[in-house]
Amino acid sequence: MAFAESVNVVSEPSSQLGLWQMAGVPAVIVPVSGREDLRAGGTTSALGNSHLAGGKWLEWESLGDATHNRIDGISDQNLPYWNGSYSASPFAALFRNTWVSSPPSHIRYARYVVQWNVIANRGGSEQDKNYYNALSSWYADVREAGLIPVLAPTVYKGSPPTTSGAYRQAITELLNAFPAPYLEAWNEPNHTAGLTVAGAAHFMNEAYKACQTHSCTAIAGDFLDEPGSRRYAEEYKEALSATLYPREKNPPDWGIHPYGAINKGTTEALAIRHFLPAGDKLWITEAGAYYCEKAGATARVYGEGFNENEQGYDANRLVTAVIPALNPVHVFYYEVMYKYNRITPCASSEGASDSALYWSESDEPIFERPAAVVIFSG
Repeated sequence: MAFAESVNVVSEPSSQLGLWQMAGVPAVIVPVSGREDLRAGGTTSALGNSHLAGGKWLEWESLGDATHNRIDGISDQNLPYWNGSYSASPFAALFRNTWVSSPPSHIRYARYVVQWNVIANRGGSEQDKNYYNALSSWYADVREAGLIPVLAPTVYKGSPPTTSGAYRQAITELLNAFPAPYLEAWNEPNHTAGLTVAGAAHFMNEAYKACQTHSCTAIAGDFLDEPGSRRYAEEYKEALSATLYPREKNPPDWGIHPYGAINKGTTEALAIRHFLPAGDKLWITEAGAYYCEKAGATARVYGEGFNENEQGYDANRLVTAVIPALNPVHVFYYEVMYKYNRITPCASSEGASDSALYWSESDEPIFERPAAVVIFSG
């Protein structure tokens, strides 16, 4: 790992690591010196034609062989709207040329969380049309970039499917319209109102059957590592079909979203990893280090002047602790940059957490947060 500027090696407080540190994985971050809060007037990096330029900038050079599974995908709903439009976005050009196209680039997958009945409702309300148009734009953009699409149904409007048959029909329509080699049965079922654990497991059964006829891999679970998620995973697995999978009640591929592990050092994700039988493949289908969390009783909303290295610490925990401990086959980072030249609105009524690696309030310049350095090299 090489930088065009001096670096400070700072050990992360052991109190934040808990069992991740006890698992024997190191936790050290290399923050870029001089990079305090960019919005408060600290040192910045401006967007050049093919790299990040400026007084202090990251050299995109070979990082050598990774010692653990690397971050090889993104999960970013905002991609079609980077700088307003992906096709004309200066950042999209940077992303294609550095993160995707050539070594040491390593992003191969792009994931989208989609309204489950988006195809059936595409001619309905303006909101329904927007869901469909956003998916269409995202799908075209990621294919143009040469990325492999991964789809994950969820519910933004209305309620989850009330029967397995309704789910199967919707998924069949989705895969017919937007073929994808990977399908997550349901995004964060343990964090979805109105969806029972048995219902979520039955969705996985249907997703697995749908993938048998659509040449895709179905991914079970997709659990958020909130309190109680390990117990939820046990109940979910017990409710799966006993005859459908190569091993009884045991799909080969599972997904997890270890936000608690990354940002708070919690261990539910590690407990789920240990619960899964040997030989099962675990995907981290969402992972993000928060600059701030959406407003709420337990939110971390950072005020003006906050040091962005805090996000870098959490990104480093993902790379040096969480990924080695969970040993995933793939890792997708959530949110590269927010849409329409805006900063993710943590503290507003829109209520979105900010794990973005870049931010901008105009087409140029585009600012890189220290976490981007960590994630790119991870």
